Amino acid sequence: MRLPRPRVRPPLSTPPPHFTSTPATPHAEARTTDRHPDRASHRLRAWATITVHAVVDLFSFIFVPLLSVLQNKLDLASYQPALLIAVGALVSGLVQPAVALISDRHDTRAVGTIGFALSVVAVGLLGYAENFTQLVALQVIAAAGIGAFHPVAAAAVGQLYQPRRSLGLAWFYAAGMIGGVGGNLLAPEWVGHFSQTTAGIDTAAGMRSLAWLILPGFLFVALLAFAIHSTPHRRHDAHDKHHARDGVLKRAAWLAIAFLYLGNVLKFGVDTAVVALVKQWADALAAGQTFGPVSAEGASGAAASLQAAAIAGPLQAAKQIGMGAGGLALGFFLARRFERRALVLLPLLGAACLVALPRTHAWAVEFGLTGLGSTFALVVCALAGVGYGATVPLTLSIAQRLLPHRTSLASGLLLGGAWGVGSVGAPIAQQIAERISLEWAFAAAAIAALCAAALALPLKALMHAAVEDEPH
Repeated sequence: MRLPRPRVRPPLSTPPPHFTSTPATPHAEARTTDRHPDRASHRLRAWATITVHAVVDLFSFIFVPLLSVLQNKLDLASYQPALLIAVGALVSGLVQPAVALISDRHDTRAVGTIGFALSVVAVGLLGYAENFTQLVALQVIAAAGIGAFHPVAAAAVGQLYQPRRSLGLAWFYAAGMIGGVGGNLLAPEWVGHFSQTTAGIDTAAGMRSLAWLILPGFLFVALLAFAIHSTPHRRHDAHDKHHARDGVLKRAAWLAIAFLYLGNVLKFGVDTAVVALVKQWADALAAGQTFGPVSAEGASGAAASLQAAAIAGPLQAAKQIGMGAGGLALGFFLARRFERRALVLLPLLGAACLVALPRTHAWAVEFGLTGLGSTFALVVCALAGVGYGATVPLTLSIAQRLLPHRTSLASGLLLGGAWGVGSVGAPIAQQIAERISLEWAFAAAAIAALCAAALALPLKALMHAAVEDEPH
């Protein structure tokens, strides 16, 4: 007869297995570390950051629809508005990778909050610029501050929204587009309202009224500090995961980042070109001009400049709506196996719409739909935004998964790093519009969108290097 085996109890000094500090698996410690913050707290901080992004981009897009007003107020040369767009994009682009490196290295979010505070002040003081030099200085401060915000906030939202990183970044991107729409629509109305005086139209007074936005802006600076200053940008074990990958996967990841980066350079180049071309087109329509090389002088007179701003604002807003709504739809519905197809196919739609956009007015007249011409233009402009801009949050999600240990750097490269180089799109497009025609300038932007689609073709063989997000 077999005797029962005695049960050996562990010493009292030995902790029970479920309290042991040694992880049972290589990633158990990371999961435990990441689960401490409550999921509701994660979502609250993510949505606070997303909300602040809308306000940040509202401030960043106040400047764009008011270019015609500033050109008339300060008597700027024809090339200077496009130069201001390029300077802003270049400064923002140079700042973002630098801020991303600081953020990743020191795990700090304060640089993003400080940058947002500086941009609020700079935008509020736009109406007090008395010459082009002062305007450039304010644009540089505003663009640098807004640039400092983006990689820090994008990395935080990507971390907080795991495992649905793509959806979180799509919401983040869409909020920025909503803010851009608000800036494009509200800035002309705000300045136009405060420009109405008993003595007539005074655009200087209207521009100075922007200073009233500084105080509410600082309330959102405080909200941003609450949302991200205690939020990690990456998983606890991100560095270990990266170093555990073999050399082939690491090289594939960086090569994929290179293709994504170049594609975004072209997309942001198209966007800055469209910003400048819509301004040119609005000036031409306000002056009664539709085809051929656009006038180098733009809209003349205070009333004409306000009319041009009223035309450009909704068109810029439609573009932003397309970019944001398209990005959000991809975040909700696009499966990961279709990501590369979206990067290839959507820019084709954008290219077709960019070619069509400057012809919408003439087509409406030709078919006797003059009253619907502006609506047609808004729809085409929105679809163009979907085509070349909706995939930007998708590229951010892919890049953060490719570089899980450098999520701020991935965000900075794909946002500001690409935006800075793409800033040349505005002056190039303006030169083509003035020397050849507006139609050819839009066609050149369409060609750039096609090149962005081509750069996504090699990604099929490289995206296997991306790390899958794990649930908290």
